[in-house]
Amino acid sequence: MNTALSAGMWIAGGVLAWAGVAKLIRPESAGAALRLAGLPGGPGVSRLLGLGELAVGAGALLVGGAVAVSGLSLFYAGLALFSQFQRGVPGSSCGCFGAVESPLTGVHVVYNVAAALIGAGAAWSASAGLLPSLSATPLLLVTTAVGVVTAAGLLTISLTTYPVLKQLLRRSEEVTA
Repeated sequence: MNTALSAGMWIAGGVLAWAGVAKLIRPESAGAALRLAGLPGGPGVSRLLGLGELAVGAGALLVGGAVAVSGLSLFYAGLALFSQFQRGVPGSSCGCFGAVESPLTGVHVVYNVAAALIGAGAAWSASAGLLPSLSATPLLLVTTAVGVVTAAGLLTISLTTYPVLKQLLRRSEEVTA
């Protein structure tokens, strides 16, 4: 087992699962992003997407294995394509974590491509999830889980806050120019 690859896969699984939970709770922003792309985007579709993200992300994070982690890689590859195509569209939003005001940027594309590649590598090596990897050492499981949650949280913040800060900085430069 490649520890760095497994850790990256656990974090990517945690981020995807969290995005799924956000869509289940607040499906509006994902629906708006889908509709802007010309796809069906009602609350039901957004929640179904969120349920898929939660299932695939949690499966990769907790259980792992080639099937769950291949699903993770495919999900992120699809998100990378969606992000790339929608990035230049005026008013586009990621809809990732229920944040309507978060525009799509290159950061989304880079993260999604990196997560897809990590998932592919982890699937190839049949990386295990957190539970089978660390079940023999409960303290290691707890500390690793805390690290994964922290890293996933920081990635979530960077995917939603960085684009907004960049947009605000651009506006302030326009005002002062």
